[in-house]
Amino acid sequence: MKKLPFIGTTHNKLLLIGSTIGIVLTLGLTAFMSLSEAEAQSSAEAAGSIAQVTGDQGAKPLPPQDLSGEAENPPDNEPTAAIELPPIQDLTSSDTILAVDAATCIPKDAAHQVGSVIDVIDTDRLSVLIDDDLSTVKYLGLDTQSSNGQVQEAALSTNQSLIGQTITLVSNGSDADGNLLSYVFTDDAFINQYFLENGLATAASAPPDETCGEDFQAAQDRARSQKAGIWEPLKPSDWREWPIVPEISDYAVEIYLRGLESSVNPDSFSIIGDCLSIPERLFRKVSWGDFELPEGLEDLQSTVEQFKSVWNRQPVTVDGGFVPASVFSSYFSDPDRCGAYETPLDCEFRINNPSIVFISMGTDQRPGTEEEFEFYMREIIEYSIGRDVLPIIVTKADPTEEEFPLNFIMAQLAYEYDLPLWNFWAAVQHLPNTALNPVTGIHLTAEGNAIRRLSALQVLDAILTAAQN
Repeated sequence: MKKLPFIGTTHNKLLLIGSTIGIVLTLGLTAFMSLSEAEAQSSAEAAGSIAQVTGDQGAKPLPPQDLSGEAENPPDNEPTAAIELPPIQDLTSSDTILAVDAATCIPKDAAHQVGSVIDVIDTDRLSVLIDDDLSTVKYLGLDTQSSNGQVQEAALSTNQSLIGQTITLVSNGSDADGNLLSYVFTDDAFINQYFLENGLATAASAPPDETCGEDFQAAQDRARSQKAGIWEPLKPSDWREWPIVPEISDYAVEIYLRGLESSVNPDSFSIIGDCLSIPERLFRKVSWGDFELPEGLEDLQSTVEQFKSVWNRQPVTVDGGFVPASVFSSYFSDPDRCGAYETPLDCEFRINNPSIVFISMGTDQRPGTEEEFEFYMREIIEYSIGRDVLPIIVTKADPTEEEFPLNFIMAQLAYEYDLPLWNFWAAVQHLPNTALNPVTGIHLTAEGNAIRRLSALQVLDAILTAAQN
């Protein structure tokens, strides 16, 4: 047989070897592609899991806002995104000057101590080794305890980043618990101010030291304007964590002030509600001569005086069995006070001319009609804003349906329109049976009504204060 010029290999053998090599290469390439696809899929799934856990926190748009990403029935254990903070760096000084020397509110002759952070006790206290003695240092001029859980976690994380660092303290005595009250500095950061700049605390300037009070208030104002940390509105799915008395937004103040400039009565508010809001249960007691504010709430007296003309008033838009749709039907109007074809809502706004309106509905809404509830709640809100009247949305305490979907809808609307949400639900969770009458399961106990009355006064006062500022 004729030899081919390939190292003496015959033609048939060459074909056999070539075929074998081709099969091996094909199998190898197939396995490699399968492995690559599996790795890519695994990486994509891991990235998706990380994205689901960490999620980006976008800036809240101006009202009305997009809520397309909110689930209709969010789980109680929905993961929340971590707050991303800038690295601790100097907020007051140049690169060449120590932060303690650059802090303009600290007297130049103030005594300094140097220590090493050994451990973190809580959001506002550090365990610090000073001259071989272990001391508990508490941030001076801050309140970190009133923030929500997510913000407190960020505060703890910030403190933990200080462990092992050398810090400088400017202290002013100790509190009753022996905590060393201090302004805390690293070489290039004023930590107290860092907390305020990033919304991890609120300013609490008070004796024994008000040295940095103005600077701290300015830092807090910057964080609030940027909606950072504690000032970032919670998502509607977290409505159970929303405060009882809301932070009044700039947009809400704008509506209120616009009403005062038009022609609304600054001494009048209205209520759109059901049986829980009739005067006998809610506000009538405020008009009694022997009504006294509890200790610690005496500063609400000016609010009591401002609205004295409406405490005993029966709104046209309040009645047993009312749902949001009711106030749009002339059938439910008071014939003695309203026109023949006038709706309760038109009638109430005409005869009372309110500057503020409480929307407190849901007890009589039939389960399964959540879409109808949302539609008419939205109609009430837009009707009110269109007349320069500030709406206040009120959550309810009675569980007439599982998982409180109506409260979730209220939080959605408050978030979307940037309106105050008076979270009455949160105000009574600590009480037996959440302050509900054990017989009816709907009406409030005397203690529940008292809390409802006082927290409503606080909400009104918050609006007046925000408008004045």
